Amino acid sequence: MEDIFRLRSKSFTNFKKKSPILSKVDALRRTTWTKEDFFRRRCASSPASDLTGRRDVFSRRQYGSVEQLNAVEGDGTQTAGRFRVETGDIDGDEISSTVNSPVHLENPEFQTRWYFKYFLGKLHQNYVGTDIDREPFLLSVVVTDANNHNVQQYRTILWCKTGAKKIALPYNQSKPQTVKGILSHFNINKTEKGPTEVFDSEIQKELLVLEEQEGSVNFKFGVIYAKESQVSDDEFYSNEETTDSFSSFLHLLGSFVSLKGWEKFKGGLDVKSNATGTESVYTVYEGHEIMFHVSTLLPISKENLQQVERKRHIGNDIVNIVFYECDKVDSPSFKPSMMKTRFTHIFAVVVYCTQDNSYRLVVFSEESVPLFGPPLPSPPTFYNHQEFRDFLLVKLINGEKAAINNPLFAQKRERTLEMLIKNLYQVYMSEINKYDYQYDNQYDDQYDNQYDHQYDDQYHDQYDNQYDDQYDDQYDDQYDNQYDDQYDDQYDDQYDDHYDNQYDDQYDNQYDMTSMMISMMTSMMTSMIISMMISMMTSMMISMITSMMTIMIISMMTSMIISMMTSMIISMMISMMTSMMISMMTSMMTSIISYDNQYDDQYDNQYDDQYDNQYDDQYDDPYDDQYDDQYDNQYDDQYDNQYDDQYHDHYD
Repeated sequence: MEDIFRLRSKSFTNFKKKSPILSKVDALRRTTWTKEDFFRRRCASSPASDLTGRRDVFSRRQYGSVEQLNAVEGDGTQTAGRFRVETGDIDGDEISSTVNSPVHLENPEFQTRWYFKYFLGKLHQNYVGTDIDREPFLLSVVVTDANNHNVQQYRTILWCKTGAKKIALPYNQSKPQTVKGILSHFNINKTEKGPTEVFDSEIQKELLVLEEQEGSVNFKFGVIYAKESQVSDDEFYSNEETTDSFSSFLHLLGSFVSLKGWEKFKGGLDVKSNATGTESVYTVYEGHEIMFHVSTLLPISKENLQQVERKRHIGNDIVNIVFYECDKVDSPSFKPSMMKTRFTHIFAVVVYCTQDNSYRLVVFSEESVPLFGPPLPSPPTFYNHQEFRDFLLVKLINGEKAAINNPLFAQKRERTLEMLIKNLYQVYMSEINKYDYQYDNQYDDQYDNQYDHQYDDQYHDQYDNQYDDQYDDQYDDQYDNQYDDQYDDQYDDQYDDHYDNQYDDQYDNQYDMTSMMISMMTSMMTSMIISMMISMMTSMMISMITSMMTIMIISMMTSMIISMMTSMIISMMISMMTSMMISMMTSMMTSIISYDNQYDDQYDNQYDDQYDNQYDDQYDDPYDDQYDDQYDNQYDDQYDNQYDDQYHDHYD
């Protein structure tokens, strides 16, 4: 026990010099501590909320010094990179860290995995919409009393491309929050579209994927096996044979699992065809799944000396563990410049000491990574392997959470979140539109029929009788007369023409035979008259010519008298014959017309009455019924809807 406290004698001495009271407290502590208590407390850290406020108090011993480390390339050029080195060494009179603070995760699960912790599997609402800049967002709202002393409150998450924003709001049952009211707390006072609620339960899986993009859920850490004589990552990645100490360290970190068919967090490894090896190391710590990319378990290439396949996984991990086999455990020769990667920001160098079966830890952090705990103990040597495992995992998880806010990772995360959120918005907005149409029709029919039948029967009888009688009589008379006249005239004309033509043709043909004969005789007589007239004209011409010839020969006067007498006689004969023919034709035509009219009137009246009545009845009834129904339904619907709405609202 004396040896144990001698390790911290310098810091205790400093306390005694500054305050005599602390020496008495220190004496009490010496009598109550056990060996296990000592090592547990020396691994402790300060709460995350205290880091900013106490930053000026933290010394290099707690969070390390910033040293200029130069990376030397193969051609001799140097690329500068600044790393913060934590060794746990005490410098001068600096105050040591609080020894009774427990080792803990900064921003633990209940602060970061809200959806997994408070929403998943519980009654809550999810909404999609676009803000005034037309950027899509998702909103999740739940009422819960978890971690709030059994007092209910709203927990809300706004998912947008810049990350998930979380707030808790007081819950008042008599005055519940509105969605727009909740959005106003995120400074979203206007929206371009929505928010619209999503009822598909599959969105919960998608939101879990979104939450994992925050980089604070599951982790993948690289594990590199290095030997003391090796000075480059090409040599580190080419190691195949390992030692028992490295194998023991891997078993301390987690369990060996077979990758083929692995269903849990795979950390980017192939679980179908063993393309990334047959097994790996996996563990769960405080609800976080961790997959280790172990260099010696990944496939090795004999032709590719740079081992690109191994670098592809380990070089893209934010945090790497370097297990360094060396004799000088206090001063390993590893430097971050040995690793050709711009993605890895934290290197945790672990050295195993065979003499006392302990682990020693040194941490290199890129300068842009914010400070993170827990601080290394002084000296950073761990004899209890389980405590070392807890300390190392907490340190690595906190380190990645701190590094994830680096602009390099923040931009990549923002692009990924933007793509995922846009995709979710498009998918679920189309689903919402489809289901709105489907369920509107389904439930409109279902509940319209249910309540229409119930209230229609009740109020139809009352108001249908009242208004049907009133408006049926009024509009039946109006539209019956209107459409009776319209369709009577239409069908009277149609069937009058039809049957007039039918019977006109029948009786006209019968009585028109006489007319045809008379017409033929008339034509013949006309032809004869015309022929006679032509003959007479010809005769007259010949006679005149002859007369002229005779005058010339005998005497002009005698010839002219003879010619004139002849012409007068011929003209009188022609006139008499023409008058007789015209008179005969007129008489015959008059008798034909008189006979047609007699039978047209007889059969038109007979069949007009017969078919008018038949088709008036036939077409009056359907059109009376049609327009009776049309206007009955029009006014039935008008007054039914009026009273249906009135009593629907009342009984709803």
